[in-house]
Amino acid sequence: MKPLANLPTQAHSPTVKRLTLTAGFGRRAFTLIELLVVIAITAILASLLLPGLAGAKERAKRTGCLSNLKMQALAFVMYADDYRDIFPTADQTTAWKLDALYVMSKEQALALISYGMAAGGIRKSAAEFEAEIKQQRTLPTTWRCPSRRDPPRLFDQFGLLHIDNYMILTGLRGNGRNPDPRFKGTNSPARSSDPVGPVSADHTLVFPARKAWSSNHGTKGPVPEHGQIDLSNSPAGINEAFSDGHAEWVQQSRFERAGPNLSYAKPLWVSGWPWDWAWVER
Repeated sequence: MKPLANLPTQAHSPTVKRLTLTAGFGRRAFTLIELLVVIAITAILASLLLPGLAGAKERAKRTGCLSNLKMQALAFVMYADDYRDIFPTADQTTAWKLDALYVMSKEQALALISYGMAAGGIRKSAAEFEAEIKQQRTLPTTWRCPSRRDPPRLFDQFGLLHIDNYMILTGLRGNGRNPDPRFKGTNSPARSSDPVGPVSADHTLVFPARKAWSSNHGTKGPVPEHGQIDLSNSPAGINEAFSDGHAEWVQQSRFERAGPNLSYAKPLWVSGWPWDWAWVER
C-alpha cells in the first residue's frame, strides 16, 4: 500500500493542469469592430432615453412650481381673512408704484411669512444684497420656481421683497373712478369678495418690439440664468394661482394673442418698461 503522501492530488494532476491551460488560452477578447458596435448601440439607446428623462424631470419641476402657486393662493386668502378682505399687492409704497409686478412692500411681505411664505431676512446693506445676488444663494422658499436657474433675490436692504420668479396680479384695476391705464385686462381681484381672478403666476414677460414672450416653462426647457432670456424659447404655458385658493397649469393656447397672425401673448400690464406682462384672467 502506497503512502498517502505519494498519491497524486487534483492540483498536481497533469490532466487537470492541461484542461486549465486549454481553457485559459481559449478565451477570446472583443474585436475593435464589436466594441464600436456596442458603443454605437449604447449611444443610440441613450439618445432615445435621455430626452424622455429630461422631459420627466421638467414635468416634475413644473408640478413643484404649481405646488408653490397653490401655497401662494392659500396665503393670499388667509391674509385677506385677517386684513379686512384685502389681498396683498405688488409694491405701491415706494417709487415702484406697481411698475414692477415682482416687488412687494415690506409690510405685506413680512405679514405673509406667518402664512407660510418664508423669504429669508432683510439684508443689512446694498452691498450684502448685491453680493448674495452674485452668489446665487438659494433659500427654501415657495417664492422660487424649481424650473428657474436663478433664485429670487428676496428682501433688499429696504425690506422690499423681490420675488422675481413670479408676479403678483392683485389690485391692478385701480379704483372705479380712476382706473389704472397700465392695466389692459378686466379681472384683477383686490378683495376676496371680488369675482374670482388670478392673484399670482409664473413671471411672464412680453417683448412687443421683438414680437416674443418668455416665462418659466419654455417649449425648449427652462429659462437660462437671470438676464439671459432666450426669446426663441416661448412658453409652453404657465402656472397661475387664483383668489378662490386653487392653482392650475394654463396652456399657452389659452392666452389671447397680441394681434392677428402674432404668436406672442397680448400684454395685460404695460408700465413703459422694455417689456410688458401677460397672464390668463380666467
